[in-house]
Amino acid sequence: MKSFTGGTLVGAIISVVTAAPALTAIDPPPTCTMIYGAPIMALSESAAVNYLQLTNSGKYSDIYCGVATLTDSGYHPQWDFTGGGIGVSGCVVTSPWLTIGSSNGPRKPLYWTPTEVTTSWDAAYFKNVTAKATSSYNSTSTFLACQSKKPVTSTSKPWKLYLLTDDTPAPSGAVPLYDVEVETCAKTQLFVEPIRG
Repeated sequence: MKSFTGGTLVGAIISVVTAAPALTAIDPPPTCTMIYGAPIMALSESAAVNYLQLTNSGKYSDIYCGVATLTDSGYHPQWDFTGGGIGVSGCVVTSPWLTIGSSNGPRKPLYWTPTEVTTSWDAAYFKNVTAKATSSYNSTSTFLACQSKKPVTSTSKPWKLYLLTDDTPAPSGAVPLYDVEVETCAKTQLFVEPIRG
């Protein structure tokens, strides 16, 4: 068995350390920072709808296929208005985009989709949301919020949102509206709040 004297042991350790490859810092995984912005709020003559916020009926796991709804606690992102769309900027690979669904009548259902389908929105901070004119309807900034008799999700009864493309009055009383039996409806506009900092 060999024994090292103080100087020899230090020299052996130094030669091993200098012969080893240099350690490099491992890049940390990318972090995700949600940048909070401002909600899109309902401005309505109906006290029940006024100041509700735009959100999604889906859970976070199925955020991309939910129905556009109004609740008292909606999305608060920095919005993406690129290319005439309304997208939720945030900490996800693909942001959900507000999409105008098709229907034969004046009430067009609104959905969230994983890609930008609707490119005819006119929206910006401190401005009302407007759907630009298409071959099917004129430009409009009027929406219809309808509360269903049954919860849209298992825990809540938010207001389902439609684009209203003519001057049809809001349905009153219990009426069927597409796939939802409506308890009550109210006309509203949607206003993009300014980011406060």
